[in-house]
Amino acid sequence: MQSKTIILALAACVTTACETSAPANQAVASACGAFPSDSSYGVAALRYIEKLEPKPRRFLTAVTTDSVLPSKVFAALQQKGPGYLYPPDSADRTKVLDKLTTVGPWAALLVTWKGAQLLDETHGVIRLGGHFVVTEEGPAMMGPNRAIHFTCDSGEWTYSRTVEEKIT
Repeated sequence: MQSKTIILALAACVTTACETSAPANQAVASACGAFPSDSSYGVAALRYIEKLEPKPRRFLTAVTTDSVLPSKVFAALQQKGPGYLYPPDSADRTKVLDKLTTVGPWAALLVTWKGAQLLDETHGVIRLGGHFVVTEEGPAMMGPNRAIHFTCDSGEWTYSRTVEEKIT
């Protein structure tokens, strides 16, 4: 009997806490869970490369820097073309670049992680950058820095827009 009373008291406390919780959008954010979600990594990767010129057909990620892509971002890119690791050692990098040059004239993009940030309870952003290490036209060139924005909607983080950012 006493345990039933304790359970009822706890239920009343939980109900009261829920009723006095912060704004409605906070409840929506809680429903979306942590940011970035598993699916937002892949969406960000594909939105980053969307409309890039030249169109990248091979993708690289740094090996030992703070620019290393999360595995879910790199896996999404590999759905669009083969992926390669970009080593820190210049001799090893030369080998990778030689390999990329010999297997075809397709653009190869080193994609760099710039971070993920929860802007508020219902908005988050994933930032990616890049550098074309091989292009069909010849010399390497910088890719854009892009902020891929997400909104918490109906319990999921959904893509909302991509914003070009200045390269710093």
